[in-house]
Amino acid sequence: SNVIWTGSDTGMIHLTRDGGKTWNDVTPPGLSDWSKISLIDAGHFDAGTAYAAVDRHRLDDTAPHIYGTHDFGKNWKQMIACLLPNECSPDRVGRNVGGSVNMLSRGTVANAYVRAVREDPVRKGLLFAGTERGVYFSGNIWNSLQLNLPATPIQDLVIKNNDLIVATHGRSFWVLDDLSPLRLLSNVGGREPEHLFKPAGAVRLRKSVNNDTPLPPEEPQGDNPPAGATIYYWISPNSTGEILLDVIDQSGELVRRYSSNDKPRTLRTPPAFPNYWLPKPEILSAEPGMHRFVWDLRYAPPAVGGGYAMAVANKQTESQPQGPLVVPGSYRVRLTVGGQSYEQTLEVGPDPRVKASAQDYAQQFALAKRVYDALQQAGETIHEIDRRRAELKQQPNPELDRKLLALAGAARGEEEEDAAAAPTSITLRRVSASLAHLLGVVESADAPPTRQAGDAADEALQQLNELLAKARELVALK
Repeated sequence: SNVIWTGSDTGMIHLTRDGGKTWNDVTPPGLSDWSKISLIDAGHFDAGTAYAAVDRHRLDDTAPHIYGTHDFGKNWKQMIACLLPNECSPDRVGRNVGGSVNMLSRGTVANAYVRAVREDPVRKGLLFAGTERGVYFSGNIWNSLQLNLPATPIQDLVIKNNDLIVATHGRSFWVLDDLSPLRLLSNVGGREPEHLFKPAGAVRLRKSVNNDTPLPPEEPQGDNPPAGATIYYWISPNSTGEILLDVIDQSGELVRRYSSNDKPRTLRTPPAFPNYWLPKPEILSAEPGMHRFVWDLRYAPPAVGGGYAMAVANKQTESQPQGPLVVPGSYRVRLTVGGQSYEQTLEVGPDPRVKASAQDYAQQFALAKRVYDALQQAGETIHEIDRRRAELKQQPNPELDRKLLALAGAARGEEEEDAAAAPTSITLRRVSASLAHLLGVVESADAPPTRQAGDAADEALQQLNELLAKARELVALK
């Protein structure tokens, strides 16, 4: 607690180990005047460790310089002499600084002098460098973390929990969500087989319910982290064919399955607003390399429904109804590639702002799952009736077709809609609409379902069971 490091604009580094009573000059040998010490980051794991970002562009030296020590400044070594392996210059190989050899000496990126360096507080030795041209992280070689970050000077970096936050020169603050893969990255890549990284814990947060008219896309606005569990996986260059990603609950039941062969969901009725208010569909990629996939902590959307309300949320406007949210707890994530499976555990935690108990979540999920399963059953039966009616066009049976139509109800836009059923009659499509609305009511807050919701569910489920019994009889008729 008494260790303090200081750096000057004139290239001097001083250290006190007694809270400022005495100071020692621990400047790396050979560091000349006008070598600005932009930032010093004390190590998180060893008292004698520190990393110094050195900016020498005032001397026309725009190469990156980071110095590190593990013995309170007695010996320093340059931790970075290049940023990309194909841009290395031979004159930087093997430079000695205080008796030590470079960790990395493969070249220099022009105009990429370092303004900030930070050590990861979780993985020892993992460094992040903020340079004149972007962000890099250390490894066997230094790698770019540019992604969608503007090419702009990085003035400082901060690591908060699992996120990396950077302050740019005039281009706002940026956040890189979830550093878990970098902390686990070791020999993954190249000729290594597929790899499923252990996901960081997910929080059961609800998406924005601010349904005011969203800002137009040209209006500058920030993005929140994706809602759900972020899953990273690596696919080797030699992999071919379909890959699967499964989420499994504690009882071994399948919660959600994604396939690289999945197609974006298409709806019968398009939304009545621009597509840029819709979320980008998650597609499981089978391409070689590193991938990020977000599971929304829900079961798959029911087969029926798929419409949009007029209320929208910017880039989060989902079709309704959605599948139920899972309860907080432990889950398994399984990646299957070429017949080989890889598993990791995933912890889903509750929203810390919500005071619901485990019993509250369990009661809510039990009713939501009952309604959801009924919706799935209704959707399958409607599909079977539609298929049977299509067959009757080839072998006409007007009486049977009329009964099937009266049972299922006409789909929106069908010519028979007006004659399909009386306004008060109970059809599969009308019961499905009631169940879809009821699912939204049950899922509207993190709270146990009300008695009224339970009664409404019992009534709708009884109606559905009667309709399903009639459907089984009619579909079997020739």
